[in-house]
Amino acid sequence: VPPEMVSSFIDMDLMCWLRFNCQSKVSHSSLVSWSYIFTFAIWNLWKQRNGMVFNNNTLNVTLHRISKNQALEFYYCKLEIELDAKVVVELVQSEKTSNAFYSSLLADCISLMGRFQHCKVQHVFREVNRVADALAKIGCNMQENFVIMDRSPSDVVSNFVYSDAIGENFCRLTASNLAILA
Repeated sequence: VPPEMVSSFIDMDLMCWLRFNCQSKVSHSSLVSWSYIFTFAIWNLWKQRNGMVFNNNTLNVTLHRISKNQALEFYYCKLEIELDAKVVVELVQSEKTSNAFYSSLLADCISLMGRFQHCKVQHVFREVNRVADALAKIGCNMQENFVIMDRSPSDVVSNFVYSDAIGENFCRLTASNLAILA
């Protein structure tokens, strides 16, 4: 760890510390940017934790303790998942992993869902949550592969939030009503 980065661990809360290290311009002794090394280390910790949870891989005791503490810190009891991919919703709701191509992924999802006190998966049309749709479109146009938005881009989504809040209805374009419009 570069000496310049050590004090940040003591002085900052978790989210600020993660952001600070991910955006750091400091170089590591290997002359590689610290932000790359830090991001890779966090990803590796996450990957090893998932290996232990989903594949029963062993993990060293220190990493295991850190992971448990983080899990307790970010623990949520209830989860509601809304997907516009109806086939995925049906596969997850069936709780069968008969689809050979996706069986291990489905088994992992079902196992993870079982860890919540309440977990609901339902199909919704993409337009139901126009805020999520707008954020997904913004993400597709970004050059970065991974972006954390700690604040909503208000200039883009404020109208959608207001529309969603008041329950505004709008026309959903489908193949059948497109023919009528033509």
